[in-house]
Amino acid sequence: MSRSRRRRRNGSRPGGSTGPDRLAKTVDLLCALLQVYFFVLIARLILSWFPVQPGTTLAQITSILYDLTEPVLGPMRRIIPPLGMIDLSPLVVFFGLQILMSAVGC
Repeated sequence: MSRSRRRRRNGSRPGGSTGPDRLAKTVDLLCALLQVYFFVLIARLILSWFPVQPGTTLAQITSILYDLTEPVLGPMRRIIPPLGMIDLSPLVVFFGLQILMSAVGC
């Protein structure tokens, strides 16, 4: 039997990741994605304070941030009504992200 067809004793392929190593990489990737989403959410909140004119670069950036964050913020707004002119849904999402990040081990 050729060397390329043999498997190692632990069942993994030569050069492949083992179980715990693959899990650690998955957790690291998940942590990185959650942190990026956290900063995207902060950027959207900051840009919401400024007027945006259609057709500008800032409008395109705001649109991208809106598309990334609205699937999470929209359902939260339906659950938690605004308090006057203050939208509390981003605050709840921030807390939820922090809980999720600590549960994953970030």
